[in-house]
Amino acid sequence: MTVPSAPLEIVDIAFSASTPTRIYAIDHVAGRLLRSDDGGAVWAPMAALAPAYILTSHVAIDASNVDRLYAATGDGVLESLDGGATFHELARAAGAPARPSRIAVDVADPLRLWSFDPESYEPVARRSIDGGATWFPLSGGYRLWGASRQRTNTVFGAPLNGSAFLVSEDGGTTWTTTLGQPASLQYFGPFAHGSSAGHLLLAAWAFDAGNQRVAATFVSTDDGRTFAQRPAPPIHVYTMAASSSGPPAIYAGGFALEGGGAQLWRSVDGALTWQPVATFPHPWDPGPTAGNQVTSVGVDPTDPQRLYVGLALPHHLMKSDDGGATWSRATVGLGTGAVVSIVVDPAQPTTLYAAEHSSGVFRSTDRGDHWTALDQGLRDASLRQLLLDPNHPGRLYAGTDSGLYKVELATGLPTGRRRAVEFYHAGFDHYFVSADVDEIAGLDAGVFEGGLRTGEGFRVAEGADPGNQAVCRFFGTGFAPKSSHFYAVSGGVRDRQVGSELVLREDRLWARASRRGHARLPAGHAAALPHLEPQQGGRAQPSLQHGLGIDGALGAEPGLGARRRSLHVRVRLRPGRVKTASFFDHTGPGRISIARFPPRGTPAGFRVHRALAPGPWFKSVPEDEYRRRYAAQLATLDPKSTWDELHALAGGAEPVLLCWERKADLVAGRAFCHRRIVAEWFAERLGECVDER
Repeated sequence: MTVPSAPLEIVDIAFSASTPTRIYAIDHVAGRLLRSDDGGAVWAPMAALAPAYILTSHVAIDASNVDRLYAATGDGVLESLDGGATFHELARAAGAPARPSRIAVDVADPLRLWSFDPESYEPVARRSIDGGATWFPLSGGYRLWGASRQRTNTVFGAPLNGSAFLVSEDGGTTWTTTLGQPASLQYFGPFAHGSSAGHLLLAAWAFDAGNQRVAATFVSTDDGRTFAQRPAPPIHVYTMAASSSGPPAIYAGGFALEGGGAQLWRSVDGALTWQPVATFPHPWDPGPTAGNQVTSVGVDPTDPQRLYVGLALPHHLMKSDDGGATWSRATVGLGTGAVVSIVVDPAQPTTLYAAEHSSGVFRSTDRGDHWTALDQGLRDASLRQLLLDPNHPGRLYAGTDSGLYKVELATGLPTGRRRAVEFYHAGFDHYFVSADVDEIAGLDAGVFEGGLRTGEGFRVAEGADPGNQAVCRFFGTGFAPKSSHFYAVSGGVRDRQVGSELVLREDRLWARASRRGHARLPAGHAAALPHLEPQQGGRAQPSLQHGLGIDGALGAEPGLGARRRSLHVRVRLRPGRVKTASFFDHTGPGRISIARFPPRGTPAGFRVHRALAPGPWFKSVPEDEYRRRYAAQLATLDPKSTWDELHALAGGAEPVLLCWERKADLVAGRAFCHRRIVAEWFAERLGECVDER
């Protein structure tokens, strides 16, 4: 067999159904297609599919046309009509390439757009000059941060390592450095627009030689031409925002570097000094911990005293009408997940849009008092950004992990489903769910005692959809004082004797009028939700365990550390398709670093998943605080999307997540590593068993 001489890494092979001697293969190392016309005896390199940093994972051949084939890449699907000699990108429903999760709009040209990922270490940024109909990659290796609000065709960016601030006045073709890397600061970001058109904000941080964190805020008042270095607030900055009316005010949010510290800070003198605004407690551990994490900030453009803050953990959205002096929940109708983007409509400030990671996009018309979901057509709930197009009133963009979406709100709002929210009752030590908006609000407000959000939830099927059946919630009193709820299809359980007590129908779940909810059941199972049957000792147990079901017994359940949920898809752990290991113990295929940085001398060929790397606090906090902060970080991620990303990075091999600590030290208890937290997360959220190699 004759093959190209360069090293190969074949990730997929396809055989033609119409011409048996034609075979195609993907060489991941070179990002190219290989072709054989003689059954695999001789191979010839064909067109480059994608740069080496973008995974091309699959190839498929038209059954009736051997010269028509399709290749799946990290940037979308490519088509060839000439046997792989050339490829072109197929149009996507949203019009934009797959990977970038942010969008920027030109200040003057309504057809000029940029798509990008400000945290990517790969050059995925693209631009469009026809309103998103076609997209072209930016030349060179740069990441984008945003577009100027003062100059047309001007964007801001950085080298891929984030070590400088760059400006391009030709849309991203050529770049000029306007802020080099200071000697003591290693990382730039996040970036934000300030109070006026030419006002820019940029955070920077690093660890010094003594492993102490140092940070600064850079401020520009001339649209990025020059910067002044100012102090940073005592938090790890995750997001920044500024008022656009009244006295200029800058807000910085993130997580506190010390237990009990404020997570939201404000400066009214151009970042010369910072004052704490609010401390948001950890929902499950209100003691002297680092608390919650601020993931987004919104300021009313007409009233700078009205603030909105998104959080990584419940309660996910808070608002203040008095500049942060007092706060109230703004979660009625929201789902569960970190609120990563808040947009206030400048033309109608009573209207807000919120992106809740892993849950969806929501709209409020009463300043956040009530929310409705905008689900229709949005096929990815892993939200990153929302943007109202300033050149097209009513056009809303949503950036997700799988690409960009847009909706024309003026032509009609997308429909949406209600969200069920899971709660923990400490007194009964059990879990239950509700999708009744009023009941959820009462639980949040403490009207009904004992309800604490867990951060879990799901979408509720509506009764009007065909194939749905009503679901009722019941309350059993036969094993007081730790009584519990259970769930059954309407008609499946009524006035059924459980133990020595009658099961009383408490309310029908999931609609305001009748508390009636619905579920789509597996074909052939009219009552796939478990019924409860009396057992010896008067303890109710589920007697049916397929489809949706109660995971385990009702009544007393484990605590928050190892909880079992009241109503979830039943999970069975499957053999792992991901492993964890130490850099020093595994040097084979599928290596993916989830560390802040690899050890010196690590063999080349590994990939990097930045979102699973711990924050800059990883060396400066004890293990219990590390776990709290890392849990907040994982709360901003979607486990299924993360699982898929890891497999894409592994290029067909079994993904192996790498960090520093050796297996022997973990087993002996001499060391702790966050890779096992990731393993527990996948097991809990996906039912996937992730073992150590």
